[in-house]
Amino acid sequence: MPTVTYTAVNRGELVGGHVAGNPYTILFQLEAYPRTRTARGTMEETNDGTPEGWLAANVISWSLVTDLVLEANIGLWEEFFSSVMNGETFVIDLTGSIVAPGPLYNVWMPDRAVQRQQLLPRNAKYAFRVQKLP
Repeated sequence: MPTVTYTAVNRGELVGGHVAGNPYTILFQLEAYPRTRTARGTMEETNDGTPEGWLAANVISWSLVTDLVLEANIGLWEEFFSSVMNGETFVIDLTGSIVAPGPLYNVWMPDRAVQRQQLLPRNAKYAFRVQKLP
């Protein structure tokens, strides 16, 4: 199961018992996590017509959609999003678990946007994009 580990920031959404500045980990299930690779740079033509490029960055990002988040865990997710919405970085493990970690990626949320799909009775799903730091 994937995990996100973040440092709590008090923006009015701290879960009871959590302290700003402390790290917390959420274990969750993903419905989907397509990966995108984008090359950023310039492509120009030399005097003889030969294309010449300069690669500034190779950006990797994932569009994540959580599986069902139960009502009891919605507050934890809201704390997480509140804590990372201002460009704060966090760690994500897409394929492992707390017991058997997979590759860890330092990421941030470049769009600073989260879509919350409210499901009945009081459950939800979240969709958001993370970008790997260079």
